[in-house]
Amino acid sequence: IPAASPVHTHAAQATSGAGGGVSIAGSLALNLSDTTGTAVIRSGTALDLSGAGAVTLTAEDNSAGSAVAQPTGIGAVSAGSVGVGASVALNIANNTTLAELADSATITNAGNLALAATSDNFAMTSAKAGGTAGGSGVGIGGAFATAVVNNITAADIGTGGTLALGGALSAVATHKGSAITTADGTAGGGAAGVGAVLGLNVVSDLTTATTARNLTVGGDLTFGAYNSGVSTVDTKASAAGAKEEEA
Repeated sequence: IPAASPVHTHAAQATSGAGGGVSIAGSLALNLSDTTGTAVIRSGTALDLSGAGAVTLTAEDNSAGSAVAQPTGIGAVSAGSVGVGASVALNIANNTTLAELADSATITNAGNLALAATSDNFAMTSAKAGGTAGGSGVGIGGAFATAVVNNITAADIGTGGTLALGGALSAVATHKGSAITTADGTAGGGAAGVGAVLGLNVVSDLTTATTARNLTVGGDLTFGAYNSGVSTVDTKASAAGAKEEEA
């Protein structure tokens, strides 16, 4: 979870449970989030500074999104023939952080220009399903957890005429991201147990620091893009049925 604040927090949680002769329990947790942090001099803007003043654009986006689908207790419990427990967790997150001098925007009579875009985006997705049947019953469990995460962090100078600065120019984009996904499809039955599981992360991290126009700079010139990402998937599928009778 991001240490910096403030943090955009988005969470979805679903639980399910059932009991009886034939028991079926299912839970769906769906989290859709779209976060944006921008500091932009928009297209067509003309900014004229007297005395070689400084311009600073700082954009920050910190987010934590979670989707958790799980059973209540051990889920679908059947004293009879069939116990079915299924959980689906889907976490879709789009996070954009942008510090930008946009296309055709101009700055004149400026000293230093600093563009800084910083993001820390966390996604946690978890699905756990339990299907249990006693006696001569069959337990079926399914857990499906998927995260689709798109992170864009950019410190950019758009198209236009030559940008002339009396001082330094710095454009730095820094991104840290993590996507943690777990899926547990445990099932058990007196006669047979069937467990199925799917864990999937689809993560895109794009971090850029660029210019699309010519530059004339009187001081230091710095462009930096730093990207650190972690993506893990942990799945577990187990089934237990009756032991084979001894001869």
